[in-house]
Amino acid sequence: QQRVWRLVNEAVDILKQSPTLVSEKDTADALALRRFEALVPVTPLFLDLPLMRGDEVPHAPHLAVAARPWPGAVAVYDAPFEGGDFALNTTIAARAAIGRAVTPLHRMRPALWSRGGGVEVAMPHWVTLASAGSGEVLSGANLMAIGTGAGWELFQFAEAELLAPGRWRLGRLLRGQFGTDALIPDAWAPGAVVVRIDAGLRQIDLPLALRGLARRYRIGPAARPLDDPLYVDRVEAFAGAGLRPYAPVFLRARRGAGGDLALSWVRRTRVGGDDWAVPQVPLGEE
Repeated sequence: QQRVWRLVNEAVDILKQSPTLVSEKDTADALALRRFEALVPVTPLFLDLPLMRGDEVPHAPHLAVAARPWPGAVAVYDAPFEGGDFALNTTIAARAAIGRAVTPLHRMRPALWSRGGGVEVAMPHWVTLASAGSGEVLSGANLMAIGTGAGWELFQFAEAELLAPGRWRLGRLLRGQFGTDALIPDAWAPGAVVVRIDAGLRQIDLPLALRGLARRYRIGPAARPLDDPLYVDRVEAFAGAGLRPYAPVFLRARRGAGGDLALSWVRRTRVGGDDWAVPQVPLGEE
């Protein structure tokens, strides 16, 4: 260490004798010690989500990855559950905004603006949430997932208020979006995971024939080899929530004069259902 510093000082003396090459300030800046942050294992989170834009692979899950510090890129390898070599599945270049609910999120009627207290969430320090107008939200802004891993409800928010560093109150919610109204519990308890749906999430490659089958996944910094101890292992199987049809709505029963019971309902669709110019939504599945 002493030898290194002697060489550094000799280099500084040489640079100071050549003012045209570098100034004293530049020399000081170059020698300023930077805080070293060692890489740590990443935190991967798989989400089996419904179709949102409509052009996703319906049966393939999304993967959100968090790490501090962020390694720059994360590699995802997979292999058969019963054994076999790992192969590169995909790489993820952006970290995901993963947080937790601080207060309970109680049941609310889906697809209607909630006027209640909303929910408080804790998010990483680098995440900024912003309020949005009704039109922006109805066009897809401020979409989040909440769940415990077994199932994910999608909701949107129009109001975001910063209460403290990393703590936000989300209000004026739209609950049960994209057919997840059936997954709304009586309350999501504090500690439930919340994930902002944005470019930080990426679908992994999963052939349709492997839907529902357990596979092994190894996830870690892309700059490190596959056997590096920073990689974490997961075993996951996915049902393919993007294939799940939406439940019908406005179920009505009317008894006729002869005692017959007439049932009627309005069907929904998971594919192309946002076109207001057609009298009925297209048939996604028979």
